[in-house]
Amino acid sequence: MANFCAQFNPDGDMLYGRGEEITRYLKEYQRFNRGSTAKVRDRYPYAFINNYNMMITNTFLCLNQGQVLIDKKGAPLTEKQREYHEALRDSFKYSPDTTLRDVAPMLTSLKKSNVNLDETNQKQVAMASKDLAIRRSSKFGIQFAIMNLGAAVHYILDGITMSVVVNKEALKNESVGLMKVPIVTSELRHVFRLWNFYKTHKLYFYKDFLTTIPPWNDTSDKKALEGWATYARQRVAKYKDKIPAPYMHGLDKAIDDLTYIQAFHDIPHYICS
Repeated sequence: MANFCAQFNPDGDMLYGRGEEITRYLKEYQRFNRGSTAKVRDRYPYAFINNYNMMITNTFLCLNQGQVLIDKKGAPLTEKQREYHEALRDSFKYSPDTTLRDVAPMLTSLKKSNVNLDETNQKQVAMASKDLAIRRSSKFGIQFAIMNLGAAVHYILDGITMSVVVNKEALKNESVGLMKVPIVTSELRHVFRLWNFYKTHKLYFYKDFLTTIPPWNDTSDKKALEGWATYARQRVAKYKDKIPAPYMHGLDKAIDDLTYIQAFHDIPHYICS
């Protein structure tokens, strides 16, 4: 197991996880290097996705005749943000422009993460559309760090209840009054789906400042392992007509949840993502 402080490169690496844990890890990195822990997020502004997302964060959406439109457009504040958003907008799957469309066909996607969304409430729908854009950007950011920046992604598992992730459980968001699926849930399920790709790149998981195994390989949490295996089976059922026979044979040979997950992650990521 490697220590986070020895692994982290502040010149490009990105941290993912709960916000307070990211701050805690950056403070530990500062202590490790005998530096000040004051305003640590200001010291490493691009060590987390939030600052890359500022253009979306500062954009406000509205509804007009069932169409999601930009009410006030945010602007990139730095060259790094501009480069990031140019790459994000070029992404067919993750571009924020994918949320600027008729609401009706988007409602299913919006309600996946905003469970009690009132589709007659235009303000709620506009907020949910922006939330969807941020979620897509957060997923894209993992790929961007690895592929565009040639950097590592350090995913902090501290403070994350894995049963909430595997069950895609919604929690009350007091600031907006909606039952929302945490963004870490969307991120981790994204990484799980694409683990066939990410497992050969610089994506590391941490607990207590030490590298650890991916959460779907953790046999000490039987319920979570069962949940990950169930999710893999759902993906296989959805894409079974596209999965080549040798990979289906590997799934059929699985003897338990862990080996099924491992067989699922042998399938090329672009088939079941």
